[in-house]
Amino acid sequence: ADVIFVTGHKNSDADSLGASVAVCKMASLFEKKAYIIIGEMQSATKRLVDELKKEDAYKDVFITEQTALQMESNSPLLVVVDTHNPLYVDAPKLVNEIENIVLIDHHRRGEKYIDKPVLTFHEPYASSACEMVTEVFQYIKDGAKLSPKEAQAVYAGMVLDTKNFSMKTGVRTFEAASFLRRMGVDTVNVKRIFQNDMSMYLKRAKIVANADNYLGKFAISYWDEPEEVANIIASQAADELLNITDIKASFVLCRTED
Repeated sequence: ADVIFVTGHKNSDADSLGASVAVCKMASLFEKKAYIIIGEMQSATKRLVDELKKEDAYKDVFITEQTALQMESNSPLLVVVDTHNPLYVDAPKLVNEIENIVLIDHHRRGEKYIDKPVLTFHEPYASSACEMVTEVFQYIKDGAKLSPKEAQAVYAGMVLDTKNFSMKTGVRTFEAASFLRRMGVDTVNVKRIFQNDMSMYLKRAKIVANADNYLGKFAISYWDEPEEVANIIASQAADELLNITDIKASFVLCRTED
């Protein structure tokens, strides 16, 4: 490949970004230039990107799909991480235009699937895409290392998808996390990256306060106000409701567009 593009899913989260960063670093180990295509981002993702941009190696790495389409290439490679659904990819036009696609994902296979990737690494039992790429990274080249900021981005992805190592974790999850810690991850800083501002916290608290307990097992609530990131507030509140004793499942409805 003469140019490598890496992309995740729309509304990029920490797992999508962290996996992209690890793939980008792998490319650099073989003296290949890789670009990360990213559009809309969650707040934690934006903080991680801002941290990475402080490093010289990442000043021009983050690009839009439009920029990627304008770049000339004879043999491009597209690496898609943290999704296998072509409708969810952050660079859907590139999926259609680029012949050589590598797919790395941990979600259970759905009906829509990217056609004929040249390489598929699909492991539904993995905690996260970041766990998967960390495993690959350790064996791709002797002595391969991530910078502390790169390792932080990958570690943050694992923290997000495992709910701070409490869900979907196995021996391999902790082995991958241990490798990242050796690369210099500051776990306190990772926790800070996921903090919400006061307005988000109050909205989430309001959803929790308005919840109904159905049959003693299900928490049901809603967020009916117009909100740019309603789905994020709803999902965070749903997570919060699962901390209530005896609650087996939670549902938070939110308004999107119409």
